[in-house]
Formats: sequence, structure tokens, C-alpha cells
Amino acid sequence: MTEQQVAAQSVRVDLADFGRISTILNSGTPASWAVTGDSITHGALWTNGWRIYAEHFQERIRWELGKPKNSDFVLDTGVSGSTTNDLRARFTERVVAFSLPGSSP
Repeated sequence: MTEQQVAAQSVRVDLADFGRISTILNSGTPASWAVTGDSITHGALWTNGWRIYAEHFQERIRWELGKPKNSDFVLDTGVSGSTTNDLRARFTERVVAFSLPGSSP
């Protein structure tokens, strides 16, 4: 993908997104969440066996919010050794591929 294609597929992270995320978290509708990044996100080595971010996020959604969100799906697409250029090149297969029909990534 070109930089323009990645930008067109990406939602700008700013304060408006916090409201959107809050709405999704507080709804009773199941949601899909893709967490992507490098080896720290992937968690195979640098977590020393501790839970990874995606697991903490999933726990927060499913148990701490007190909502019946057990049907939310949290997917870790982090890849050890990945760089920003790798993510840009593989954004479609690492993020967009897991978008629900009719939703925006």
C-alpha cells in the first residue's frame, strides 16, 4: 500500500476517537479489536511470560467494565521484529482484514 492508501484506511487518533471508543465499549453490541505492533505487542519474548497488552485489554472489556461483553473479540496481530514500514506494507492483512463488514478500521 502507498502512504496515501494507508492514510485513507486509517482513522486519525485524536480526542474524537475517545468518544467513539467509549460508545463501542459501553454498548451491548459485540465488537472486534485488532491490536498490532512489534515484538512488544506480540509479547513472545519481552513480556517474560507475563500477559500482553491484548490480554490486559480483553480482561478490561470482559470483566472490569461490568458489561456482558464476553462476545468481543480481541486479536493480537503484533509481529516480532516488525517496523513501521512493515506495518504500512501489511496494514490490510494485519488490521483491515479483521474489520467487520460495514465498519471502518
